[in-house]
Amino acid sequence: MTSAKRDVPGSRDALIRLFHFASVRTSAGVSDAVVWEWIDRPNAEAWFGSPLPELGPLELHLAELLQLRRAVRANRYPQTPDGVALADALKDRHFSNRFVLDNYYLVCRLIAGHIDKESNQ
Repeated sequence: MTSAKRDVPGSRDALIRLFHFASVRTSAGVSDAVVWEWIDRPNAEAWFGSPLPELGPLELHLAELLQLRRAVRANRYPQTPDGVALADALKDRHFSNRFVLDNYYLVCRLIAGHIDKESNQ
């Protein structure tokens, strides 16, 4: 089941929700959004290939993930060691939910650095 809304009435407890990024190109440019997929944990972990990392921290910072996705698209990586690692990790990939989950700790550090930078301004 997919939805543009994070919470779907009547969703079952047996399902977990995974975020996915969606991009739409218009005459004004590219716009990013998050869509949600509800899937049972065994199928989600079969897709991922191992137990899923904790999704809560990522869900709390979807705005930052979308901002990072836009920066990557514009080839504007953070000027930090983690930004260099991000550029290297993305050489043959795109900034998708699968990439975020595969590079969970790197992405979490980038989000934390962004939040720290914003709070110091």
